Amino acid sequence: MKALKKIVWIAGLVLVVVLLASCASDSHEDVFLMEVQDEMLVLKNENSTLSYNLDEVKYLSYSQSGSGKDAYVCEDRALMSELFSAMFAAPITMEKLSGDVESVLASYPLLAFEREVAFSFVFENGEVVRWIFGFDGMVALVASNEVYLSPSRTLDYSTVTPHLSWFVITHRDANGNRYDVSADGKTFLYYYPDNPTGDFMVPEGIETVAETSFRDARNVRELTFSSTVKTIEGDFFSGACFERVVIPETVESVKYSFYNCRNLRELICAAPMTVFYGAVEMPALELLVLPSTLTKIGIWAFDGGLPSLKEIRTYGEEPIKDEVLETFCGETVYYLPEGVTELSIDHLIGLNGTIYLPDSCKTFYAAPEVYLADSTFTISVSADTEVIAGDYYDGGIRIWRRGTENEEGKVTLEDIHGNRYDLSADGLTLLYYHAENTGRIFTVPNGVQAVLWGAFADIPCLKELSFSNTVLGIGRIFYDGITLEKITLPSSLAQYENSTFEIHSTTLKHLDIYCEVGGLSLSGCENLETVYLENVPSGLGSNEEDLNGCNSLRKIWVRSEESCRDEAFESYCATKNNYPVLYLPNGMETLCADLITACVNVYIPDSVTAVDYACFGDSCGDRIVSVPAHAEIVNGVDDEAMQSVSEVIRRAE
Repeated sequence: MKALKKIVWIAGLVLVVVLLASCASDSHEDVFLMEVQDEMLVLKNENSTLSYNLDEVKYLSYSQSGSGKDAYVCEDRALMSELFSAMFAAPITMEKLSGDVESVLASYPLLAFEREVAFSFVFENGEVVRWIFGFDGMVALVASNEVYLSPSRTLDYSTVTPHLSWFVITHRDANGNRYDVSADGKTFLYYYPDNPTGDFMVPEGIETVAETSFRDARNVRELTFSSTVKTIEGDFFSGACFERVVIPETVESVKYSFYNCRNLRELICAAPMTVFYGAVEMPALELLVLPSTLTKIGIWAFDGGLPSLKEIRTYGEEPIKDEVLETFCGETVYYLPEGVTELSIDHLIGLNGTIYLPDSCKTFYAAPEVYLADSTFTISVSADTEVIAGDYYDGGIRIWRRGTENEEGKVTLEDIHGNRYDLSADGLTLLYYHAENTGRIFTVPNGVQAVLWGAFADIPCLKELSFSNTVLGIGRIFYDGITLEKITLPSSLAQYENSTFEIHSTTLKHLDIYCEVGGLSLSGCENLETVYLENVPSGLGSNEEDLNGCNSLRKIWVRSEESCRDEAFESYCATKNNYPVLYLPNGMETLCADLITACVNVYIPDSVTAVDYACFGDSCGDRIVSVPAHAEIVNGVDDEAMQSVSEVIRRAE
């Protein structure tokens, strides 16, 4: 038995037309009795007999008015035989109408357009016999350019539909809404886009709402469901224009996500589902009510963002309120339902703001699968919730651990690695990084605008410090002797635009400066290896405090300048002393005495106009220096100055 082709839900709005026998009697030529006898369909009266051998039917196709095509084909003879027997279980009185098919159909538009389904029987010889069944009980036969009509016969569809799982019936409710349901009346298949504007309830008797059944709904403002609905399949209203959807407690299963319903303002789900797969790309959504039975929220559940969302609430329960948290954050707090046991930051992306994880959530995975950019999350967790971050570090996630006592005027938070820090009551100033923290890496979180002097006065374990792009100013936090190994300054930091950034640390290895700086003072940073600059500070190189004592310096590069590399010079140096080549940034103009003390070969940029060989410390005497041809040599004949340089290579212009 060949598989029946899948139903394509088709258009066609039902229109009640009652065709009275008296109206048709004037056009009758003969009255026939139609019945099935031994695989033969027979129409006969006293004068003539018309018969069809049903065993010679090659295939049967089904269509519904409005579809424009016979889309569903059956070639199973056993099934066709059952259908014939069911359709014509009792003899039917048929009246032959006068005129050819074209004229008859013009007189009876019911036969060609509204409220009908049609079965076309295609015989081996190519002949097509078409049966038209109107939903008001009318039955018609179109064959051999003749039309036979049974205007008063009411067909019992209950005898037919069990044989047709792909049989679709179109209904119109009292408000004029057209929709398709399955033959057994239990599955809602399609809601028509041209229905009038208003509210709609999925009717009684429907048990399943099929996938994407409301995909073309344009005019429904509020959608509700009758108490018989048990299952709502995936993306059932994807792309629809609802403003409010209410899913009752009687629904037992809601699959997949609510997606791309861009006008939806309220989604109320009381159905006892355990997994909420998401409300994705719903820019107008203001209220989301979730059932208390939830134990899991799907990944990317809020992907696409919910910029209008004001409240997440649990159905049937009093809203939770954490007034201290709300006062501190000064923004909407989203309270997730009690019962959810495990969450990750990926489940929450799209809920920019403050998120209250229930006490039932014992594990929170803070490492996202995607870059969070400048997103800011304040995550409220219970005292015993484990936060897992792995190797991920980001200042966009702040952990508010419930049960922490806060002194007046400050709030204690954690980063995703458990490092505690104090913020001012308004959250704008970092007051103190706790000395007992054991983390090696810390990012001043998003939202902080200032860092107080002494905030990092005692950091025995901290090695890498960076700042989110909301920080505008910092006090003198980089005191002499600070034990950091890497510092990253954000582009938002404005205080050094016309002043010198100064640090003198024997442990500092890497310095990344993304803000504008007027000058550098890095003397004594003997382990400093790399410096990244957003711009070349004015006067860099004119003061020995700039780089003096940076004996491990290997690289300085500037974002605004193309990276310079002289492969021939590097190759030559490798044959002589194998020291690395330090490329000084283009933009420097002068090199003062004792500026470069690292044991490196030096590439002096074209921007330098004067070279004092005394600028090179005497830590090594066999360095090689590449200088531009136009650079003036100062103290070039001074034996003491030349002790730190073994060879000078002048580049051609």
